[in-house]
Amino acid sequence: MWPWLAQLLSVIRRNIIRWLPAPGTSGRLLSTAWLSNVLGTNVTAAISRPMEGSRGLSGEMTCVTVTLKDSTARHYILKMTRDGTASRRSVIRGGGATREARFYRSELAAKAGAHPDAVYVRASSLLAEAVILMVDIPRTYGAVNVNFVFGNQIWGVPAPLSPPRDPAVVLRAMFLWAADLHAPTWCDRSLISKDWLKGAAWFRGEQRARWESAIDIARSAWTKIKSRMASGSGGVQWSPRIVSLLDASFEAASWTAMQAMLNDPSRRFALCHGDFHASNAFLLDDGSISMFDWSEVGPWEPTTDLAQFIISDVRPEVFRAHVKDALAAYVARLKERGVQDDTYTVQVCEDAFARGAERWVWLLPVLADFPGMPDIATQYFHDQVAAFVDHFLPDVEMLQLKSVVCL
Repeated sequence: MWPWLAQLLSVIRRNIIRWLPAPGTSGRLLSTAWLSNVLGTNVTAAISRPMEGSRGLSGEMTCVTVTLKDSTARHYILKMTRDGTASRRSVIRGGGATREARFYRSELAAKAGAHPDAVYVRASSLLAEAVILMVDIPRTYGAVNVNFVFGNQIWGVPAPLSPPRDPAVVLRAMFLWAADLHAPTWCDRSLISKDWLKGAAWFRGEQRARWESAIDIARSAWTKIKSRMASGSGGVQWSPRIVSLLDASFEAASWTAMQAMLNDPSRRFALCHGDFHASNAFLLDDGSISMFDWSEVGPWEPTTDLAQFIISDVRPEVFRAHVKDALAAYVARLKERGVQDDTYTVQVCEDAFARGAERWVWLLPVLADFPGMPDIATQYFHDQVAAFVDHFLPDVEMLQLKSVVCL
């Protein structure tokens, strides 16, 4: 064979291996040839195993350890959509898996300082599949899940961390990381033109049916929950204030009200993580934060990220004592990162942060009605929402349902 033809065929083969769908999406095995081409180095062996404790809803998570020619080991996480009609239908409906992959391929990932490093990304909206190969942060850099710092309240308290981490310090670090995320795209209208970002179309007055469908999902869930409450079959103790707040909020929810909020010039927006909770964050050995799971990324009111984190993970005795200082640090970091917004004071930030409960007013009945959700988890989230609104919104009787976490 002519040398130039052999070389051409070799290049074609390498690129076919690289760009074919990764293992799992089409029945292919995890091969050393595929990994060698993706990583740009000679992989002699690869071992994969399911990720223990993974509760992700958007796909399968696999731990991959590769051995290089020089016998060194590298550790990765392979994230991919599940096979099957139901899984693909979920991807088409919500778009989370393909959205995350598109985010890693976009310029926004660099602006956001997105970590972990995604070394291979492939997505197809047509096929409703996505594949992401990323660095395994804990095994590569040394890290713990941030939810362990705050007690991992729902899924079992782990052994004490060594050395112990101060929850107040980590809370502040999370808020500072959020400021670093939000600052580069603060009120950046170019976000609105990116159809693949979650919620971007709503800023343009589009996809009303999708938004109303999401509200109806939560409203229907709340109706079923109240029916169980009336029959005495529910295992969750709902406070009268939360019941009243949910009733009033669902009654007032409308596309018109949501559009009025989005067009209010006093409301800020930026690129938000969209699922900003401690189980989606690593605390590295140097005290820095690494966020992952970008399936809900999109433009929204920045402090909704912060409020979601507080309600999801931070006990009332901690946030009551420390959240005001963390919010002040958040505003200061925004200014340090170049946000020219003199009217965005700490008080304005605190008011916006309190309204972040709006996301949870929508989410709470959805979680409570989710198949397999244990009562202990629903009770925990109920109590967190109740503590948050009692502390930050003591006189509020209704919240506008505007932000939707997942469909």
